[in-house]
Amino acid sequence: MAEHLQTKVLVGGQWTEGGGVPLAVTNPATGERLAEVATVGTDEVDRLVAGAVAGADVMEAMPPFERATLLHAVADLLDERAPELARLLTMEQGKPLKAEAEGEVEESAEIFRWAAEEVKRPVPPARGAAGAASGASTRCWT
Repeated sequence: MAEHLQTKVLVGGQWTEGGGVPLAVTNPATGERLAEVATVGTDEVDRLVAGAVAGADVMEAMPPFERATLLHAVADLLDERAPELARLLTMEQGKPLKAEAEGEVEESAEIFRWAAEEVKRPVPPARGAAGAASGASTRCWT
């Protein structure tokens, strides 16, 4: 199986077996069982939501160019692991390797690169946005 494959679930910054029923992942073409991955139970949902909110707060506080660097690093990791990720897509979903899976991984990396550049662009707040004075010369970052 893949070198970087993680079958646990990330809850509150910790990898755990999760409280849900494990999910079997099978190759649709061969029926081969590829892995069993953890899922979360209802008890973990509040922790997951709290973690997502905390993560959003961290990203919002991060300077735009620092966020851009982080997003570019994600794109670089996708590129670095592209052959492995494309193979996993093929095995898990039955996608043709060359015709679809490789392109999807490449496109994912490009979306992160696009987001990295967009995060650096100032955009005006929407009309009527809370705290935005009418006609005020303000700039905000996405």
